[in-house]
Amino acid sequence: YKNMVQYMQIQDSSKKSNYDLYLMGQIATRLQDKDAAAVTYIKDAYTADTSRKNRTIYAASLIKYYAHKGDKFNENLWKEHFIKNEGVSKSELYKLGVSWYKLNNFERADSILKEFVKLYPNEPKGIYMLAGVNARIDNNFKRGLAVPYYENFINKVNGKKAEDYKNMLAESYNYLGAYYYHRNDYQKSFENYNQLLQYRPNDKTVRKAVKDLQKYLNEVEKFNASKKESKQDL
Repeated sequence: YKNMVQYMQIQDSSKKSNYDLYLMGQIATRLQDKDAAAVTYIKDAYTADTSRKNRTIYAASLIKYYAHKGDKFNENLWKEHFIKNEGVSKSELYKLGVSWYKLNNFERADSILKEFVKLYPNEPKGIYMLAGVNARIDNNFKRGLAVPYYENFINKVNGKKAEDYKNMLAESYNYLGAYYYHRNDYQKSFENYNQLLQYRPNDKTVRKAVKDLQKYLNEVEKFNASKKESKQDL
């Protein structure tokens, strides 16, 4: 490695070939302790090398390096590169999306989890996680980004699977109840909060929300009925 570094330093830049970068990259990946130059050579080799197999080696080396440094952001970036070259692993793709979410990088989490849901449309946890990401992106309920994912998740786990996803279902109904209330759709808000009661029967806040919404909807129904009778009398 030291000899190759010296060679790269004294060699005319116009005479350096992709093979030089390949060799530097291959040597640097095998170093236990990498300096900044070694990391740069591995990245340069990744860019210059067209072999997916070699690119996988470079990416894996950088993942290990950044994990050791505790640099989760760059570790995740190189995991993305690794997946592109090695191929998609179901569990690793999901974990990567969750990892971006934990770093509050919701745009990248959204991109990764959308790819996951596209490849594995019947995996409820992926849909639920994607809903959570979009809830954070749309944190003021303006665009309703999370709504179709939460509703899709509920549909996916209804029936026999419901028992395995109780906490996730509760969070889904809670979000939808709050979303529809914020959007003044009190009927749908009531329906979702009422479903939430199945999972949180002793939650005083939820019980009050259901009671208040039911009272309001009853009053609206009475008002509309009286209005209709008044028109008929006329």
